[in-house]
Amino acid sequence: MEILNNPRGTGKTTIIVNKAIKTGYPILVGTECQKHFLESITKKYIKVYTVEEFIYMKEKPKHILIDELPCVLYELLETDVELATMTSKSLEMYDIVNKIKRL
Repeated sequence: MEILNNPRGTGKTTIIVNKAIKTGYPILVGTECQKHFLESITKKYIKVYTVEEFIYMKEKPKHILIDELPCVLYELLETDVELATMTSKSLEMYDIVNKIKRL
């Protein structure tokens, strides 16, 4: 698993949408509003699920991408997550470093 932890407005959603299109993986979001936004910008070329939809799916996809992780965690846990740890792959494969330098 990888985490894109960049400031607002740096293209995180664009990156995840492009990855979804390339891989065919669906995107998980916290709310219906977020789902409708993603569907509107992708013209429904990708599957987008809310947490509530995902929880009740009988056959879950083998892989999933998550947009706005704090919101998804809040919907799942019903509490704000103050700190979480993990080991992530290198984000250089997304050329994040170069994009940020250009800003």
